[in-house]
Amino acid sequence: MSNRIFNAALALEKQVCCLFGYINSIGTAITYGGLGITSVARTGVGAYTVTLDDAFDTFLFFDSVVAHQTDSNVMSVKLKHQDTVLQSDFRAKTLNVVACGTAGTAIEPASNSTIYFSIKARRSSSGRIWSF
Repeated sequence: MSNRIFNAALALEKQVCCLFGYINSIGTAITYGGLGITSVARTGVGAYTVTLDDAFDTFLFFDSVVAHQTDSNVMSVKLKHQDTVLQSDFRAKTLNVVACGTAGTAIEPASNSTIYFSIKARRSSSGRIWSF
């Protein structure tokens, strides 16, 4: 699957890789960064597609936090996948996320808001604890 040499992670699950990145919104324009992140594209109101450098066997976890210079209108950042296609999309190196307001609907982050995120994935199918 992934072709990089990763540092070892202390985890019960084998072959765990952790990726960290950010998305900074400036109106409808964005900047992004993070090791292992090829690109981030804005795909709609508060919606982004994160493309990874490497393919991984299994998606394990996504988490995010929003930092802002003024009051943020974003309450959470969620995955925008149906359960049935999450793993296949992830194996194709893409993850779709959406910023949500208090009502749980998609919302454009306030200008100069930064979404920091982490993705945890399994590198190979060997030593599998969970079955998907």
